[in-house]
This record gives sequence, C-alpha cells and structure tokens, in this order.
Amino acid sequence: HIRSAVASKFLGHLDEASHMAQKAHCIQSDLGIEECRALREWSPGFEREPASTTLCLRCFEIVEKSQMDAHRRYSCSARDVKCPHCKIRVLAAELDTHVETTCIEVLEPCSHCDALVPRDEVKRQHHLT
Repeated sequence: HIRSAVASKFLGHLDEASHMAQKAHCIQSDLGIEECRALREWSPGFEREPASTTLCLRCFEIVEKSQMDAHRRYSCSARDVKCPHCKIRVLAAELDTHVETTCIEVLEPCSHCDALVPRDEVKRQHHLT
C-alpha cells in the first residue's frame, strides 16, 4: 500500500522534482555563476529563486530545507514508528492499517464472553482455554 501511495506522490511531484534535479545538476549554478542558460530556459528567473525547498527521498514530499530534520522525525509518512500495542516497527503511513487489521495485541471483545482480549487470543478462541 505504501509503495503505491509513494509512487502516486512521486508522480504528482515529478515536475517539481525534475526542476529540483535540474537545479542540482547545473554546474554553473553550483559555482554561483549568474548566467545559467539551461536553468533560465527551464525556469525563467531561476537565478533569483532561493533554493529553500528540497525533496524528501523517503516519502517524496517537497519540504523546506530548514524543516527537513523535523519532517523526517515527526511527519514523514515513510518514517519508522513503533506500534503502541505490539511494539513492532512499521511505516507511519501503515500504522493505522496495522492497528486496525493485523496487530495481534489490539484488544477486541470475545464474541462468546465479551471479555477484552488480544486479537490473537480471540482468533484462538480464548474462551475454550
């Protein structure tokens, strides 16, 4: 699921990502030379644009450079997070699905006795033990 979401985001940002790649690969720009014909044709006025954003290579979001560390730690959908129930590590974008469908430690009511038991025990029919 995350791969298709990441691919969609990537394709959605392809123009901007291509523009950023063009910026990154322009030797003249890297050297601070004002006249860069390739970039001027690609993006008129580029020489006056501050390079304040960058592409997160984990989730393909465009992020302010100054916010990249915070983005990677707290909001990147491709960061590792710990499930609050079973403590395994999953991608942040997949945490809700993991908790709702596959986490074996989430408490669910037993259909026979209404006790709240871990999902794994419900599947093993805890009331028979």
